[in-house]
Amino acid sequence: MIGRLRCATFYSTILSACLSVALPAPGALLDEESTQFDVYRQTEGDSPFALSLRVEKEIPAPAESDVLILFDTSATQAGIYREMQFSSLQTLLNNLSDNDRVRLYAVDLQAVEMTAGFVPPRGAEIRRAIKSLESRVPLGATDLTALLDAATNFEASSKHAHAAVYLGDGVSSAGAVDTDEVRAAIDKLVAAKVSLSSYAVGPRVDALCLAAVANQTGGNLHVHGDIVW
Repeated sequence: MIGRLRCATFYSTILSACLSVALPAPGALLDEESTQFDVYRQTEGDSPFALSLRVEKEIPAPAESDVLILFDTSATQAGIYREMQFSSLQTLLNNLSDNDRVRLYAVDLQAVEMTAGFVPPRGAEIRRAIKSLESRVPLGATDLTALLDAATNFEASSKHAHAAVYLGDGVSSAGAVDTDEVRAAIDKLVAAKVSLSSYAVGPRVDALCLAAVANQTGGNLHVHGDIVW
């Protein structure tokens, strides 16, 4: 079983860093000491560079957040891996405040909503959703594009911060992945300011794919026992 302390540490990191959009606060200035520009010069081809910008002003975290949870129910998520998923799901819910809201999806070939929109992280509504999720037999494959599309299902009128969390192996085995569709889905997440973090669990995980999605959207990736940034 996953150590609950490690899960709590991961989700505390998500809730403190990923549920808010890290934008410079109004009036925040950058000076020479807070910027760094490094270039790696090569004898041939392009010269890669790294640019670091640090805003010298604390950005307050939002008081309320909407968290969309994508729970992988494909055939690989069975046995001990399914137990890990549910343990991680419960730890995530326990780390949310009473002012936060969650929306739970089961994802494999399609994304199926378990809750009726966004609901409190504790109470009868989320308990019913989890019970329905437990009754689903892990079958089929995971469609990465469907997963990414579902991650943008937030209420346009909500003023809460938005974040999505995926619990699964990240292996898109529902046929060849259309890179253009995936790129469009990630661009949609970025435009909506939705960070997608993942807890990678399964007999075989596609950590590279999940890391790429996390990096592009401002999320984090946790693979079993180690946090990968």
